[in-house]
Amino acid sequence: MSGRFGPSYLHWIRHLWSSGLQHTLNLIPNLRWREELAAVGGVVYAMHYHTITWNQGYQFGLIAFTAAVLGGIGNIVGAGIGGFLIGLVEAFTVTLIPNGGSWALVVIFAVLILVLTLQPTGLLGMRVPDRA
Repeated sequence: MSGRFGPSYLHWIRHLWSSGLQHTLNLIPNLRWREELAAVGGVVYAMHYHTITWNQGYQFGLIAFTAAVLGGIGNIVGAGIGGFLIGLVEAFTVTLIPNGGSWALVVIFAVLILVLTLQPTGLLGMRVPDRA
């Protein structure tokens, strides 16, 4: 296992096992698929726009993080609803506001601030009790 994942990763797994987490082997394929899907998305984006830059994924990551926070951290359905809401807000911003393409991110973050002001856990987030 140390040849495939490296000694530092093996040390990390041993540390988690000593902490009582025995399901870390399920985490390995999850990390791998996430990286592979991000690579495929980057290749498709580069093939469509015929360009590759060092920061081409920054805006997508920022919008994905905003969708997760808007829907509620740790809630998959909430993240999906947050992403759908962000898509609707961006579409309405581009069509209704003159020169709306440059204002789309501003309006998305304004909606995020408004939702977090009214509902601090996100749209479908739950309050987690504080530990003693």
